[in-house]
Formats: sequence, structure tokens, C-alpha cells
Amino acid sequence: MLLGRKSAMERVASYLMRFVPGRGSAECAGPVGDVDEGMIELSMTRQEIADFLGLTIETVSRALSELKRRGLIRIEKQDRIMVPRICNLCRLTGMH
Repeated sequence: MLLGRKSAMERVASYLMRFVPGRGSAECAGPVGDVDEGMIELSMTRQEIADFLGLTIETVSRALSELKRRGLIRIEKQDRIMVPRICNLCRLTGMH
């Protein structure tokens, strides 16, 4: 389903949500307390992510840039992404 019916943005958001423990699934209860942020450590390069999602590296880069522009993520390092509001990113996955 990840590849078949989702847009490129939904695929990238879904991929990132995989690395947020206990969040993003259908049974997600939402944030615990006042803090709704998380740090994502990526173990794949953008090219590997693109191959995994069935996208081009340019499309993955554009999606990440758009998420950053919208304030949904902050790229700390090449392999570290801060998600200041997990629920906002989760809404882009097409699951909710």
C-alpha cells in the first residue's frame, strides 16, 4: 500500500513516521503530555530512501525541502531530522 496509493509527500512522511516509536499507526493515541517532538536518525541515504519508496532522489529531496519549508521538520545533520510536532507530520501520511 505504501507505494501503490500514496503521493510522494505521503510516502516520505510515512517513511519518516516509521522511526517515531509508538506513533503514526492506526492505534496511535497521540502525544503524551505537552511534548510532541522527536528526533529521527536515518540509516539510509536519500538515494536509498528514494529506491525504497519508488521515487527519484530529486523527488525525495523536494519533499524533504517542502516539509522543512512548512516547519514540519528541521534537518539537524544529513542523518538527523527533528520533528517539532509529530502529529502534524503524521497527518501527511494519509493514514488519518
